[in-house]
Amino acid sequence: MTTKVSIYVKKRFDEKKALRKATSRANRDLFFVSLLGRKGNWKQLKLIKNFEPAPYLERINQPFLLLLGENDELVNSTWCMKALKEVFPTILPLNFEFYVAEGETHSFKIASRCYHGKSADTYYSETTNQKLFDWMNLQAHTN
Repeated sequence: MTTKVSIYVKKRFDEKKALRKATSRANRDLFFVSLLGRKGNWKQLKLIKNFEPAPYLERINQPFLLLLGENDELVNSTWCMKALKEVFPTILPLNFEFYVAEGETHSFKIASRCYHGKSADTYYSETTNQKLFDWMNLQAHTN
């Protein structure tokens, strides 16, 4: 839905109106998914449309690194952090860590939020790669 909101923001809608229009469009899409969702991406959308992560997040007791791309059109980092605060209103569990990769997409490539070129023309972020490596190395030495 983040992509849909971005489309409406580009059309100069304020954020509330853009979210309302994107939600309406997403609900329409999900209706069609419920009718047609048998294969591929449609099937995945049908499976996750009512997914509620809170019960799963609350049960995580191992070290957990949540990587988010600032320019991710699939998972909006701001909304994700708001959702985490709803699940954990006072403080994130000590075993949770999050990292928002500045200027990076869903696949942690360096590109603008509205990049429409070839994925092959973008590059994976060395910064995020190093962050993940350092985090894994720390976990290997502390557990």
